[in-house]
Amino acid sequence: MERNLNKTSAKNARLNRLNGFMSAYFNWLLVLVVALILIFGYVLVIGPKYKQVGKKLALVNDNLDQKFSDLSRYLNKLKEINQSYNNVRLDNLDKIKKFLPNDPQVEDLFEKLQLVCEKNGVLLSSLSVMPSKSDGVPAGPNNKVPGGVGTVQITMSVGGLSYGGFKNFLATLENSLRLIDISNLGYNPQNESGSISMTAYYLK
Repeated sequence: MERNLNKTSAKNARLNRLNGFMSAYFNWLLVLVVALILIFGYVLVIGPKYKQVGKKLALVNDNLDQKFSDLSRYLNKLKEINQSYNNVRLDNLDKIKKFLPNDPQVEDLFEKLQLVCEKNGVLLSSLSVMPSKSDGVPAGPNNKVPGGVGTVQITMSVGGLSYGGFKNFLATLENSLRLIDISNLGYNPQNESGSISMTAYYLK
């Protein structure tokens, strides 16, 4: 009986010491537990997430740097083009506009072709000047007109000229200020007549 009482007293004494320790150091133990939770949380959860977010931010920054570099080069190119345009003399600008006008100028083409025939002593039998209705009209055997450029289809028949005169007439047409391509032509030496198909260009 006495032995059991001694065991109970010893157990109670240990519990009292434990309770006293917990009472004295509870706040420190609480801080330690919270610190351990934060450390393990950072190592197991926050740390990997932070590294993952860091990698994504680095990738985004690299993409932004690349886009900024591309835009800077594009801006510099525009500045060069603008500077080149400003350096062009006004009389040259007028020639460029005549070479590649901003509209079909069908009536102007019609009048100039008639005038070329008259100056070369060529009899104009027929003349058709028609703007194309759609883009992508062939500009040559294997080429197509780029976007922003329109075309005018021209067909004409002429007479009263020799083969040499016909060649000179074609050279006069090709040397005109307006940008044109001769796509098809034919010459009949028996009646000294020829037919010509051309494409003129303009900016839309």
